[in-house]
Amino acid sequence: MRIRRAFTIIELITVMAITAILLTIISVPLVQGYNLSKIGQGFAEAQDRARRVMDRVSRDISNAASVRDNSSFRGEISIYMPGANGAWERILLPYSKMDAMMPSAGEPLRGPGGALLNPNLLKDPNGDPNDPNNWKEDPTLRTPVGQPVFPTASGAKIVRYFVGLRHPLAVDGLGKLKLDGSNNPIPGTYNNPYDAMFGRFGSGEDNLYVLYRAEADYKRWRPNGAGGGQWVYNDELFEIRNGRPVLDDPDFFTLSPNAADFPQNGTPQWLAKVNRIKAWQRIARNISNFSRIDLIQPDYDKRTFKVNYNGNVPRILPALQFRPERVTNEPAEGSVVARTNEEFEGSNKVGSDVLRSQYGGWVNAYVRLWPSVPQPNRPWDVNTPWQSGLPYAIGRQWAFDAANRDYHVSIFDVANPAAEYSGGTETFDITEYLTAKDLDPATLANNDLRRYPFTNAMMAANSRSGWMTDGNLRARFVPFATSTRLGQVSTSFSIEEVGGQGSVNLAAGQDNRPVLATGTQQTWSQYAAAGGTTDWKAANVAPSSPTSTVNDRFNCLFNIWNTVAPGLGKSNLRRFVDLRFVPCADGTPSPLDPRQGFYRVKITPGSEVVIGPDQLDTSATPRYVRYTRVVATGQNAVSVGPNQYFINYTQRADADPNLYQDLGYTVSTDPLWYDENNFASAILQPRYRVGYLELYSDPNIALPSGNIFVSYRFQFSESADVVAVDYDSRQVIDLSLTIRQYPGVATAPNAQTVTLNGRASVRNFIR
Repeated sequence: MRIRRAFTIIELITVMAITAILLTIISVPLVQGYNLSKIGQGFAEAQDRARRVMDRVSRDISNAASVRDNSSFRGEISIYMPGANGAWERILLPYSKMDAMMPSAGEPLRGPGGALLNPNLLKDPNGDPNDPNNWKEDPTLRTPVGQPVFPTASGAKIVRYFVGLRHPLAVDGLGKLKLDGSNNPIPGTYNNPYDAMFGRFGSGEDNLYVLYRAEADYKRWRPNGAGGGQWVYNDELFEIRNGRPVLDDPDFFTLSPNAADFPQNGTPQWLAKVNRIKAWQRIARNISNFSRIDLIQPDYDKRTFKVNYNGNVPRILPALQFRPERVTNEPAEGSVVARTNEEFEGSNKVGSDVLRSQYGGWVNAYVRLWPSVPQPNRPWDVNTPWQSGLPYAIGRQWAFDAANRDYHVSIFDVANPAAEYSGGTETFDITEYLTAKDLDPATLANNDLRRYPFTNAMMAANSRSGWMTDGNLRARFVPFATSTRLGQVSTSFSIEEVGGQGSVNLAAGQDNRPVLATGTQQTWSQYAAAGGTTDWKAANVAPSSPTSTVNDRFNCLFNIWNTVAPGLGKSNLRRFVDLRFVPCADGTPSPLDPRQGFYRVKITPGSEVVIGPDQLDTSATPRYVRYTRVVATGQNAVSVGPNQYFINYTQRADADPNLYQDLGYTVSTDPLWYDENNFASAILQPRYRVGYLELYSDPNIALPSGNIFVSYRFQFSESADVVAVDYDSRQVIDLSLTIRQYPGVATAPNAQTVTLNGRASVRNFIR
């Protein structure tokens, strides 16, 4: 019997083939399963990471006191990507940086504040030396840490979120900085070994764009040494320019890889920037992940999987954006003009001087004011609503101020919506107004128009447009100022903000309130016995004369009343001041003056402060007191006692228009009409005009000698005006986050994308 001792070659080949087939059948699903598990795991990790990042950002925004404006250049981050020819191109990513201002915290009396009070106390002796908050207290808060105070104020710390390279400075395989031949750091560059959109990068560690979170002190305490004992801006993190930190530098975390920029290599400015980047690296934390996650999104052709270019520059979209909430055409709501028991005649005509939107923290605001239309020959009545086709006012950005790195905002008179964004006539420079208001008048020269913000804003606009020579523009002039933080429009201005157009140079720090002399303390009989003038047009008597006095005017009119106003009883005669013709202290005419041509102007109700000599003080040198206002109960039913006054905030209807005609005088209801030689226009009609100020009128008791000081606010808005605002609100931040994670398997080279959208409100936002 033959015994078989071995397999034939054919049998072996057959077995090997069968084994290979079986291994393939078994291993391919295993590999595919592994790859699918890896892909699924990566997708789950991307989702989890996106949710964690969104929650972290939302929490910081909610706990912040405010969020800084990140529109335009303020929220841009510069990145460098390879162009079509391989050269590095600088690209700005919008809304890729956000600064949340953290609330004040600390106990200043035991930290830096304590050092101020006691130079030997440089640290909190009872504080934990390992506590990072010890000796870093914020002096704006007067309560210990852990005791919240509401409303809270912004402290000296910001939480900054920004997109940047994982390695902004090049590192070797051991994580050490790479240096060039001059022993200077080398800029880090984008490296993506996972896909071939920009051509296959080198292998090795990736260097993608990630999301950083950094808690930064933009101010820090300098305890001793030169300039010690004070808070100073943090020059380790921020470039200090013109004494202020540059918080909105898009290149604060970026060094250019272009060879053309290398002449700066090794200079003090270049090394200072490198040190600032290192300082940011020490405090910033990568919260998007350490590898295989990219926060930029190339715009590419899905058919060819190639990046689209604008010339040589690749189109890059930010995968993360912090956008303020957009609000469109929101009507601004006004406050109450007159409270109960404080009503006045014409209160239904006066518009609110403060109008607020739903949210504060405006960014990129456009304010539209549609002015109401006066009724013909009835200026005391409520205006009719604006009609389509009529001009209106719009406040908008119109130029970029390179010095202040901000946009200029002005009011333009526009004829139609097509002119809203680039046309119209500039009438009021809001930026100049707000800038001048922030200055201390005592530090400005006498001839510096910035001492008077309202006049400064008008003249700045007039220097470019010449609008003040147009009577129609003056007649419908409706200026306003915006407060972007408060989210409000203010339509009233202080009379002390008017000036610079008179002949008097005020001393530094002197206010510009209107001042009117009461004149010699004489009754009508004493005035007549002293030979006082009987010409009511004389300089010391005429209401429109800047040298007239209250007592002289009243006494002169009392003595000649039966001649100039026959049949009109002397009970109609009052001691009055016509504020329309009382100039500011430097001689600048009042905006109420009809000769200025401002048809819509009126006094803001309740804003006036009248100070004069105490009429109840019989001493030789009377003291000054603030007078109180009385309210008219009817057209002529006004009873003004000592130290009291009655005032017209707006024009009133004449009680008896036929009276002027019966006396032989011709007058007009037009608020801009005035005839200083017409007795009815100068003496009788003022009691129905804006700015009429009536004082105690007993003919046998004269006002004490001295001055009447009157300060007030004026406005041009009407109750029928409509104000609407388009704006982005920093009070509510819209978050858009796209996590692009590469799974790291050859069968899935494309990034897995997870997108989350959310919204976070600044709960502690102070308006």
